[in-house]
Amino acid sequence: MKISDLVRFNDERFFDGAVQLRWVQERPEQAREAATAFVFHGPRYHGASDARQDGIDGGYRLKDTASLVADLLASLLAGQRGEERNPFWLAVAGYGAGKSHLSTAIACLLSAPTDATAAQIIANVQQADAEIGATLAKSVSELSKPVLVLCLDGMAGFHLGNALSQAVFAQLQRYGVDAGAIRELSPRFQTAEQFVQRNLGIRAEAFGKRLPGLDGDAICARLRHHDEVIYTEVDALYAEANGVPIPVTGQESAQELIQTLCEVYCGEDGAFSGVVILFDEFGRYLEYAAEKPQLAGDSALQQLFQGVQDHSGKVRFVGLIQYELKAYLKRFSSADLRQLQRYITRFDAAEKLYLSTNLETIFAHMIGKDEAGMAAVWEQTGAERQQQLTWQRLSRALPEFARFPVWSDAERCSRVIAQGCWPLHPLATWFLTRQRDLVQSRSALTFIKDVVERIGDEEAVSAARLRQVSAAELVLRSMLPEMIAAEQQTGGTVAETL
Repeated sequence: MKISDLVRFNDERFFDGAVQLRWVQERPEQAREAATAFVFHGPRYHGASDARQDGIDGGYRLKDTASLVADLLASLLAGQRGEERNPFWLAVAGYGAGKSHLSTAIACLLSAPTDATAAQIIANVQQADAEIGATLAKSVSELSKPVLVLCLDGMAGFHLGNALSQAVFAQLQRYGVDAGAIRELSPRFQTAEQFVQRNLGIRAEAFGKRLPGLDGDAICARLRHHDEVIYTEVDALYAEANGVPIPVTGQESAQELIQTLCEVYCGEDGAFSGVVILFDEFGRYLEYAAEKPQLAGDSALQQLFQGVQDHSGKVRFVGLIQYELKAYLKRFSSADLRQLQRYITRFDAAEKLYLSTNLETIFAHMIGKDEAGMAAVWEQTGAERQQQLTWQRLSRALPEFARFPVWSDAERCSRVIAQGCWPLHPLATWFLTRQRDLVQSRSALTFIKDVVERIGDEEAVSAARLRQVSAAELVLRSMLPEMIAAEQQTGGTVAETL
């Protein structure tokens, strides 16, 4: 029996290794598919570590993904009951650790808590931890209405106020909710739209030069979504025709936007139970704002903070970052630091979480198996006895082995590591999951994908022994070039010597 007859890499759960939060708005079907494929883990599946042991400020508490989702929803419900809760959350996890994938799952769960996608997400949490899953299911049932989830992706390098407005309009349109109260905050866009409707025919040539390829309907549609780029061009045309730009009136700050959302669109008379702002790559936006404050709309940070703080019973801000905020501040020049420090330090009072990752469980989830065939081969080769011997050896030899319940518990190690991550030998899995400084989680999955495909035509059993990929084979056949490249950046020599 060939290895490919027993296992395959679940490409449909891989998403090329890079889920993006913007899919929630731009590719909703793909976002829902990714959300249902997210692998949660509970508090028992990570080591008894804390953020400080991993180089993160002691103010950050270790948090597993199942608990994070349940706690966020509990915080929202507590706010609705009038209880005082911190509305600001900062979650730290390294590059490639699944922050965007997790935030996509949160967005899909909260924005449609009664549909099939939400039910599958809850089931995934229950699979990771039955108690937390039951708590989450109860909390979701208490949501009388969907949550208005505003997704921001800091990798895009945007004007914050503009991006926030566009996210609001896109969501209101999705739910078929009238956005009149939001448009009243910015009447200049309505003035611009009226100008287009009245002047497009007589100024077709000028419109064609400034807005090529767009007809009147397309221009007006973008203005209704408060597209600042389109507005700038229409404003210039308006000035050419009238001698003055479009008059700016109203209150269109991020603070006023959040206030309107809470007072008009949330609560008993509104369409939503609350607002959650999911800001992926928040740290990258801060870097962009430090370098280009005018383009980034850095003042909107202050407005956003004030708006969330003033309506803490209905709003939650969740920023996902790669490093703690103080580390970002150290990366700015003195001029940039002065520009943003008075805003950034406000977010330092947020609820600080350090997301624990459990790659072993993710590996097992990504390797699809023929369970019956695996059981037969396992029995045929006496693999369980060999696994027990391997476990005993590893428990004595590997540093900090006892810290990780998924390893130190013999039964769980057999199920999740030995069988779940096969064809990797347990020591190969340990090695791969301990290369955090050299190999990102995304790359780790790529290595497993390559291994499963490379040895797929080999026999699963050879000389009455189960075929397993050793740590040495994993390094020499797959990982060594990337390890050398990573060390060259830091001046290391271990991989080069190997």
